[in-house]
Amino acid sequence: MSTHVKCAKIVCYLQVIMMKRNTYLFKSLLILVLGTLIQSCTTQSNSTNADIIKVALRDVGHQLLLNNQDATSRVKPIIVLEEFKYQIAFENHLIIHPDSLVRIMTNSFKKANVSQNYLTEVLQCKDPQVAYSYQMKDTIEKGMVPCIGRVLEKGCYTITVKFTKAPKPMVTARDSLFWVLAAGFVLLMVVLHKQNAKTTHTPVTENFEVIGNYKFYL
Repeated sequence: MSTHVKCAKIVCYLQVIMMKRNTYLFKSLLILVLGTLIQSCTTQSNSTNADIIKVALRDVGHQLLLNNQDATSRVKPIIVLEEFKYQIAFENHLIIHPDSLVRIMTNSFKKANVSQNYLTEVLQCKDPQVAYSYQMKDTIEKGMVPCIGRVLEKGCYTITVKFTKAPKPMVTARDSLFWVLAAGFVLLMVVLHKQNAKTTHTPVTENFEVIGNYKFYL
């Protein structure tokens, strides 16, 4: 859902509130607007996370190929195996140096501001056997990185990366602008409602004089 569509919906809610003075209706619409905003922005953030993670993983694959003096073959499209789990696959066979793999992934993830909490597995294409794996927890010192010096001979490999902590939502400039506009609209809704309520409950002053049991209005 685009930002323009979301803003159009908010404007519609404002128009309804300007025509109505029902407190229950106001509260219901306010909850609906806030719920829509939260759901929409959460979905948008998750989508942004996945896209940036894919870019970081493609960079990992590219750097591994360059380590093999291969500047022509390509990294296959990154596959999402399940939530927070991705796969890197290659067009050609390659040699994998575990120390280089750890260094490349750390650098690529830092550049993309991607979580440094993940489990990496290098799988052989011919069978589901794990040729190499390690776990990262923020830093190499905190993680488990075994057998760094053992080279995986040239062959067909896929690399899976599963994040052990959900990646933090990434906020873009457009997201920030949208939240500012949304907050402004919600504030305007509250102000309009209060003004309507004050107008509704303003007491009517009566100008009259009492003579005996009768009131004479001036």
